Amino acid sequence: MYDKATSISRRGVIKGRLKRLYNFVQNFPESNGDINQVKIRRTTASDCWNEFQKIQQEIEQNAEDALAEESYRIEIEELYFNLIASCETLVEKMKLSNETNVDENELNQGSARQSTNVSCKSGSGTSNQASIVKLAALSVPEYSGDYKEWATFHDMFVALIHSNEALTDVQRFFYLKSALTGEAAKMIKSFETSAKNYTTAWDCLKERYNNKRILVKNHTKAIFDLKHVDQESSAKLRYFIDTLQGHRKALEALGYETKNWGPLLVHVILTKLDTATLREWETQAHKTEVSEVDELVEFLQKRFQILEAVEGVQRLNFKNDQKTHQSSSRSKKYDGMICQKTNLMHATTAKLKCYVCNESHPIYRCTTFLALSIPERKQKIDQLKICVVCLSKHAENKCKFKGCRKCGDKHNTLLHTCGATNHAHFSVKTAMQSRTTAYKETLEFLVLPKITPNLPIKKIKLASSDLPNYVKLADPSYTEPGKIDVLIGAERFFEILKSGKYKSYENGPVFQETELGWVVAGIITEKTTANVYTFVTQTTNKENIDSLQTQLAK
Repeated sequence: MYDKATSISRRGVIKGRLKRLYNFVQNFPESNGDINQVKIRRTTASDCWNEFQKIQQEIEQNAEDALAEESYRIEIEELYFNLIASCETLVEKMKLSNETNVDENELNQGSARQSTNVSCKSGSGTSNQASIVKLAALSVPEYSGDYKEWATFHDMFVALIHSNEALTDVQRFFYLKSALTGEAAKMIKSFETSAKNYTTAWDCLKERYNNKRILVKNHTKAIFDLKHVDQESSAKLRYFIDTLQGHRKALEALGYETKNWGPLLVHVILTKLDTATLREWETQAHKTEVSEVDELVEFLQKRFQILEAVEGVQRLNFKNDQKTHQSSSRSKKYDGMICQKTNLMHATTAKLKCYVCNESHPIYRCTTFLALSIPERKQKIDQLKICVVCLSKHAENKCKFKGCRKCGDKHNTLLHTCGATNHAHFSVKTAMQSRTTAYKETLEFLVLPKITPNLPIKKIKLASSDLPNYVKLADPSYTEPGKIDVLIGAERFFEILKSGKYKSYENGPVFQETELGWVVAGIITEKTTANVYTFVTQTTNKENIDSLQTQLAK
């Protein structure tokens, strides 16, 4: 059963351990220290991180203020990543310093041979300096015996070491032994470090790990076993894409084009995606045509960019609001939670359940909700029957949050209409073609969730709909409200205008000929009539009535 106090206490203990590990690594002596001390602490740090992940996830799922918990997570992430990076750097430096303990006799023999060659060439009138390579100058990647990593290790080792003519075979063998770990290192452990054994050891490794059948099997299995993206997250989606593409490229290098796997691979990928991403894909995908693998990967790349941009803005706003709160509450007792929040960030529920897509995030992080226009957001809020200020469900007139940060009115900042702005994060080049003529032009467009509300605002009734036969409308249904798909800038507008012009009646709209067909603009006057009733009453005395009767009789 969840115990908040116990979980927070355990989390604090882990934070303290990570800080002590970080301080140890920062003060570790590189010259005479034991490299195993660093490796042990690197492993301990990874264990602490895994334990923290479980505890933090449990706390966030039960937290009333998830944003404050997110700030704590970011702090520990920075500490952990800095610790691991310091460990890796320290291990690398100490490895390079230990590499000088090579067979001195072999190295001296290599240097002597190079010096002899130099002397001979000098006698013939040519002066070349012998190429003596420092062992510490090259950084060779490690290989543990994982089949999936063999191709990368093989290519890098051949380029850096095996094909380097400045190295002797004993030097190559030393580099090979220092690069191998785990099962791969055990294979050549019994080989003596000598020039004659290098070729034999290298051939043994290639015979074992350069097995095309096993390599293809392992990369294919890795694709089918990809970790499921269990929530809408840019980091998790990016890792998923990178892992998928890495195995695809490896298979292509082995002669297998994964783009030809078609529906099978598309199905495998779709089964790994979260509900929100899957819904977006089904919305955009072709309804009747079979989707290609590259098409799905391109969609995931764009999806990741959108999520990363939205999360970046939310994180920045959250940090700014924290600073605002800290400066405004110095004279007040801190009550353990952020008192002033940006309306963009404060709408959370006890279980972080989105009202729109039912995913595990608040509504203000929902990409489906954020993609709506302001009027559509208001309509959605009305349908959901949630508070327009804090975007959550509570008793009527019980909202304690302030109004819009931009205008101060009682609504959420996400529902602010004045000065609302859409930001384009990517563009696309596409062909624009007329439906009535042969005109076709390729233009670059910025991609936005929505350009304008439906236009016209309401259905138009023209006084006369009779048009000449030569007037071919670019949009025959222009009188009906509809979505605006493309907005052409002024730099292209005047280029598509033509000389034709037609006016159906005086003070009516003008029909203008363009490369895309005839368009209409102007004033639409709708005449309306209404009955006006006037009732007048006047009170007077009898003398006035007699006087009026006398005047009328005359």
